[in-house]
Amino acid sequence: MNILKIAFRNLNRQKRRSMLLVIAIVFAFLIVTLIDGLSAGARKSLEYQIAKAIGGHVYVTGAEKAPDKTEDDKANEYLPPESVELVNKIIKEEKIDALYTTVRVNRYGTLIFAGKQLTTQIAGCKFDEEEALRNSFAFKEGGWENVNIENALFIPEKTAEALNVALNDIILYETTTLSGQATVAEFQIAGIYQDQSQFDQMQFYANFDYLNKIAEVPAGYAVQMGIFLKDENQQDAVASIFENRLAEYGPVTSRELAAQFNPTSPGQELLRQLNDGKWDGIKYAVMTFYDFAPQMVTLSQTIQWVSLGVLLVLLLVTMIGISNTFRMVVHERKGEIGTMRSCGVSRGKVSLLFLAEAGFLSVIGAVAGFVLALLVMLIISLIPISIDSVLSMLTTNGHFLWILSPTVICLKFLLTAFLAILAALGPAIRAANMIPAEALRSSK
Repeated sequence: MNILKIAFRNLNRQKRRSMLLVIAIVFAFLIVTLIDGLSAGARKSLEYQIAKAIGGHVYVTGAEKAPDKTEDDKANEYLPPESVELVNKIIKEEKIDALYTTVRVNRYGTLIFAGKQLTTQIAGCKFDEEEALRNSFAFKEGGWENVNIENALFIPEKTAEALNVALNDIILYETTTLSGQATVAEFQIAGIYQDQSQFDQMQFYANFDYLNKIAEVPAGYAVQMGIFLKDENQQDAVASIFENRLAEYGPVTSRELAAQFNPTSPGQELLRQLNDGKWDGIKYAVMTFYDFAPQMVTLSQTIQWVSLGVLLVLLLVTMIGISNTFRMVVHERKGEIGTMRSCGVSRGKVSLLFLAEAGFLSVIGAVAGFVLALLVMLIISLIPISIDSVLSMLTTNGHFLWILSPTVICLKFLLTAFLAILAALGPAIRAANMIPAEALRSSK
């Protein structure tokens, strides 16, 4: 304990020198913490945007073929009610930690109003079962109170402006039925919601039953069933569970093979697998966010390695500064070292004194850098990001989200302390090996 007190006293005695070293460590820890927090937050925000659009972190879709269909015949891409019940059964039996599930039907088509057209996909939702979706929108006009209108359509603000439609306007929708026949339906604009990102500008929502009616899909049939997870990092594990369990009831596509054949877009390969071959009944496909955006995984890993690299470079520069500083300190304190050794202080305690000083510097710098990073994050998170900016895809509700892993932060604290102590190790050993008499003479 006396060694620690002396170490702290020595740092306080050389305030200017100690402050410069602390500032260097603060800067290194600040930059790295900001990179970590921003990259993790951006990834989570993007995953949220995509998950909201596709209806889950993991989702199951299917295709049905009758016994008389050949390999070349197109399958009917939907899930019958019993398949939806099967997915719910698997969730319960496997104790999958799901927040909630969604059942959706999607149709591609063209919106037409007053001579203006827009080709897009409309998601048919059971709004009473999608509380998270309902809570994610702020409406400029109309809202969920109009959800009981059979042909209600909820569209983003930018699209409403582009098509020049207003609340309660009737808009035409050209699409195809399940059999491939062209058809035209009417939608009533029931809500115009405020865009929060560029993703929102591409999303349109209608009532599940009405969209099925337009497409002449049997009542209760769905295109996909989505699962929102409490921990989105479990997507791959949950998808594997579903692939294994669904294989007990029918043919299933392979995410592993899809990643091998089309590593840049496994999702497209899964859709090809879904319609490939001959089978009788329902064929299943299990997909995740990563299957359609594998680059995000690579990007996230790259950012983590870049962050670690930046930390190491900054700390290396700081280590050089610490090492040079402590060499000067040892030279300046030869008399003190000689006196301590003459009084019976062991070599180990002399080394420990200088190592403790380095440890104190690293802890103070890392803590200060972390606190400063939190303040910077708070300020940046208050800055609204325009939806016209590409950065809006990396935001949640128009603001940057920051996520820090306690484990990663602790590891970087330990790494900072270790490297600081390592930088002071050479001068500390030199100090410990001084001959007391020579140290006292050279100090005069």
